[in-house]
Amino acid sequence: MSTNKSWKVKLGLSQKTALGLIGDGRKVITMITGDPNPPGNPNFKAPNPVPADPTLVEFGDAIDELEAAYELPNGVQRTAALKNRRTEVENMYKGVGRYVETVANLPANVAFGDEVILSAGMAVAKNGGGYKVEGLAVKNKNLFPGTVKARDKRFMRGTTYVWKFRKKGEINWATSWMGDAASYEYTGLTSGATYQFQAEHYFKDKSTSLSSIIELPVL
Repeated sequence: MSTNKSWKVKLGLSQKTALGLIGDGRKVITMITGDPNPPGNPNFKAPNPVPADPTLVEFGDAIDELEAAYELPNGVQRTAALKNRRTEVENMYKGVGRYVETVANLPANVAFGDEVILSAGMAVAKNGGGYKVEGLAVKNKNLFPGTVKARDKRFMRGTTYVWKFRKKGEINWATSWMGDAASYEYTGLTSGATYQFQAEHYFKDKSTSLSSIIELPVL
């Protein structure tokens, strides 16, 4: 699989009020850590890197300081404090955004990088980012045992995708679904078993093609 672009986050910091920065920043921290829903957000755990520049603790402390500045009485001191603390939070917010982009664009994640960004409580940039899948990619769906997400190359309109699978070692393929979407979600698979996945393509001119076979241990 190859991509022609990388995923980008859309932060829109200049459009946020101070309270918006505080609320959205805390939401991002919660979404990345996965609290209060253990075992947390797997996208931001090993083997993926964890936030370091800044850490989420540093980001949270900066947000707390911005909130404290917001609660000061109106006046010159409050205005100056808000300006300084806001600049600090925005810079850290951008750092966390760069971290999320890094995780989204890792080879193991890039086919589903938009979902990684959304899982962090951030928006996906419509311009200047994105991807173009050039071959079948599969990934376990986090927190949903026995469920695998698949994406394939998007062909011309009218292409039918046949989503096939089999356990490793079996000879015959089973068909899970046929449709015109270049993505599909396999469900009901056996957790702990290794499966092979393949997509077959039927084109409007009656020709066909097969994707590569992708192997994945199902969680």
